[in-house]
Amino acid sequence: MKRLLALGIAAILLSGCSAIPTLPEAQARNYWKNRPVGEAIEHFGVPNQVATAPEKDWVVLVYKRDTSYTSREALGTYTGPQNGQLVHAEYWGDVTNSASCEIRVAINRARQVDYLLTRGRCAGIKLKPEA
Repeated sequence: MKRLLALGIAAILLSGCSAIPTLPEAQARNYWKNRPVGEAIEHFGVPNQVATAPEKDWVVLVYKRDTSYTSREALGTYTGPQNGQLVHAEYWGDVTNSASCEIRVAINRARQVDYLLTRGRCAGIKLKPEA
């Protein structure tokens, strides 16, 4: 019973940590709060989608970015005899890692940014203009 309780508490704690924003996201939220919507559109461009959040009386601008990347990785090794000698060979290749980032900018009735939220792999995306 104690193990089940401990497992349940651990699951709750781990799921709660996923809602903690990264430092760049927290800085971007602070930067964009109460800024005019025109500045956000100027920075992020034309949104891929426009949604609504009626419970908060928001219009949400949704931006989707492809953050896929290619890295050179070891694909395999071989150690064994070859031409009468013991050899060790490593095989390398390019591996494409697909990823995406979704940026949601919530706009209030005063046409100001109320909230910014990111989902996915957004590490390489500039969430606010450089100072």
